[in-house]
Amino acid sequence: KSIGQAAFFQCTALKSVTIEEGVESIRMNAFSTCTSLKSVTIPGSVTSIGLSAFYKCTALESVTILSGSTKIDNNAFFGDTNLTKVYFAGTEEQWESIKGAFPNASVFYKLTITANDQTYTYDGQPHGEADPPYNDPDMIKEKVTVKGLLDGDEVTSIVLTGTKTEIGEYKDAIEITGFTINNDPDAKNKYAVTTIPGKLTIKSLDPIVYNITAVENDTAWGTVTGAGTYDADADVTLTAIPNDGYVFDCWTEGGTRVDGAGAEYTFTASCARNLVANFRKVNLTGIEDREYTGEAITQDNLIVDRDGVDVKLEADTDYTVSYEDNKDAGQATVIVDFMKDFTGRASGTFQITPKPVTITVDSASKTQNETDPGFTGTVEGLVKDGDLGEIAYVREGSDEDPGTYEGVLTAEYTDNDNYNVTVKKGDFTIEEASAPVEEPEEPQEPEPQKPQKEKEEKEEPEEEPLPFKDVQKTDYFYDAVKWAWEKGMTAGVSEDLFGPALGCTRAQFVTLLYGAAGSPEVSGDMPFSDVPEDLYFYRPVLWAYQNGITAGNSDGTFGAAQTVTRAQAVTMLYGMKGRPEVSGDMPFSDVPEDAYYYTPVLWAYGQGITAGTGDGAFSPEDPCTRAQIVTMLCAALTE
Repeated sequence: KSIGQAAFFQCTALKSVTIEEGVESIRMNAFSTCTSLKSVTIPGSVTSIGLSAFYKCTALESVTILSGSTKIDNNAFFGDTNLTKVYFAGTEEQWESIKGAFPNASVFYKLTITANDQTYTYDGQPHGEADPPYNDPDMIKEKVTVKGLLDGDEVTSIVLTGTKTEIGEYKDAIEITGFTINNDPDAKNKYAVTTIPGKLTIKSLDPIVYNITAVENDTAWGTVTGAGTYDADADVTLTAIPNDGYVFDCWTEGGTRVDGAGAEYTFTASCARNLVANFRKVNLTGIEDREYTGEAITQDNLIVDRDGVDVKLEADTDYTVSYEDNKDAGQATVIVDFMKDFTGRASGTFQITPKPVTITVDSASKTQNETDPGFTGTVEGLVKDGDLGEIAYVREGSDEDPGTYEGVLTAEYTDNDNYNVTVKKGDFTIEEASAPVEEPEEPQEPEPQKPQKEKEEKEEPEEEPLPFKDVQKTDYFYDAVKWAWEKGMTAGVSEDLFGPALGCTRAQFVTLLYGAAGSPEVSGDMPFSDVPEDLYFYRPVLWAYQNGITAGNSDGTFGAAQTVTRAQAVTMLYGMKGRPEVSGDMPFSDVPEDAYYYTPVLWAYGQGITAGTGDGAFSPEDPCTRAQIVTMLCAALTE
């Protein structure tokens, strides 16, 4: 999980932000120019903070970093002129590796001192702590737990307060009221200290215990956990777990239903109890086999009920429905997961049968010894053109004797398990060639000779053809490939092939951008571990990083061999063009407003660089082909 590039860019009203544990990276410009943001806490799960992540957050005063292993770009907090305090949960050595990102700030190491819980047996006397200072190292370790001390530092004294006499559990009763580090009153000034009180328990000499039993109404239908012996007032949690095909119904005790008790039932032990978890068999009816349609197939007539209960369960109220393998021909599964008052899962299967397709080959004829004509036919039943590949109509055999050959015209196609194909073959007739009739020759008048022009007309120079035999003038990408070839931006995948349908890697794409920019000189350190200096794309990648066109992957790599996606391509193009302001409505339904590529896609659409992939979709995760890449480049970089 990450906070994406420019996710909160220029959110000037943002004053505070909570970054949840589990977020692993904060990408480039994520909070750039959030000029009202005053403080931020980076959870321990964050491993990297990218370039300009908090650029020019001029109101930012303090940053708390809860992991010593977080990697921070030196310019992550560039321009944060009021940032003077960093609370850091790491070592001095770890601070040295990141302090360059905080040139004006002082570091305070996070120190936590927790009072350990204490338990005593009731004897009518007060127990706990009454302000004794502990100076012995072993006693200090027994009384408190310390986390966050730097190497060479130690807690040299501790003062605790809090006593109780009566039986009970007293949360936060043991308080830390004083401590010293290295016997130096000033030593703790380099720490941001949190003290956590401990629990004080006064227990009875003879504890009361209760036996809690819980069983299943049928062991084949489910299981129960949590039964056992519990101390008085202890929390008891019983869990009923139904097997597949069954649902938890209710708990009963002495034959009476326990109201308000779900599959996970928690209560306080106050007496012995004997409970039964009641499971019921689930019935799924109305499941029907269906024919392949090219779309995900669902069951519109599904009925879900339980043995012995007349009331039918309601979809999206009592259960949710999901499917597996429900698009292509074969066996599909419908899965019912129960919710709210019910717990469990049930499933059923149905068949998706191949769709019938009929290919009818037209009959044809020719004169003996002439070249075979182009054969034709019709296709009925295909869900989508191309599902059987390119269908070819051919003749079986090569006979040239006159006559009619029944069923020799057939069709060749690519097998597809989603279709049951029937070919209706055509007949081929060869007609006997008639003998030629010779006509007497008539004398021919010689044609008058035109006088030769004294000067040959000057011929226009022919346009230099593309060297790629897989790029035709009728292809939509012809002009774009010609432009890129003439600019020296591409030499194809071989001497005579461009490879328009091949994928384009991220390395190839930034190399094209670099060439379009004139291949400027670059210098500096390469931030990506997977881009060695001796590879052709080293300078293009360094140039793209330094110009804010790419920030690489969250793991510190560039991903040179990865195929560039449509979203990545327009985002890098947008960065190359200086990230101009854009406005308007997004025409594509699969581009959410919080996606890092939302603004680049809107810009590319407005500039006529992309019109999407059809049906109102942009398909951001689809790989870009070489033909698509040069077409977008040509549209973006030419007037």
